[in-house]
Amino acid sequence: MSSPTKAQLDQIYRNTHSDYKGLSEDGVRMILVCRGATCLVALEDLTPEEASKRLPRSKE
Repeated sequence: MSSPTKAQLDQIYRNTHSDYKGLSEDGVRMILVCRGATCLVALEDLTPEEASKRLPRSKE
């Protein structure tokens, strides 16, 4: 997967439970990610693999 699009990042943020997301002081949207330990990561800094795990699976 290539870098997630803005629409995909918006969808990831919308579908993330409010306990696992928030805004930084400067308004950057962040979510909790496990990278060996749990940490807050800006949506734009998600790896393609992290993003693909958080996108809904398409129904075929």
